[in-house]
Amino acid sequence: RAPRLSSASAQKPTFAATTATNYGFSLAVSTSLATSLPDTVAVTVKNAAPLTVLAAANFGAAPGATVTLDASGSSDPNGDAIAFAWTEDGANPVKNLLTGATTATPSFSTATEGVYRFTVTASDTATPPLSAAPATVTVTIRAAAPNPNRSARAQVVGSEPY
Repeated sequence: RAPRLSSASAQKPTFAATTATNYGFSLAVSTSLATSLPDTVAVTVKNAAPLTVLAAANFGAAPGATVTLDASGSSDPNGDAIAFAWTEDGANPVKNLLTGATTATPSFSTATEGVYRFTVTASDTATPPLSAAPATVTVTIRAAAPNPNRSARAQVVGSEPY
């Protein structure tokens, strides 16, 4: 779909690119006496990699809690859909924890205390696809000292300071 110019008669019209591709425009200048031959200009809009945004880079949870990792704030400057790929760091005490590792918000639950590191790579769905730099989140699972003023939580989403 061809973009629309902000104005067909403006000296400096603008347009919003809807996809990464080549766009062509033609210009002819008219006066009361004559009209020029048309001149053309080509504009190339290139694909840009998405931006990965994590809700929190480090947080903690109690053993047995469901922890949801969150990269749903990620975006693509071209408006392309984003595909996510989460992986577990090799130092995790327990393997194959993640449910939904290809979504923006995978989750896991473990009774094993430890430090868990996960890396997410966001890629756009353009041709060719581009990937953002990987982003890492660290989750510390450990039993908290009892706090009579704190209510129990069944789910931890985003950032829970520890």
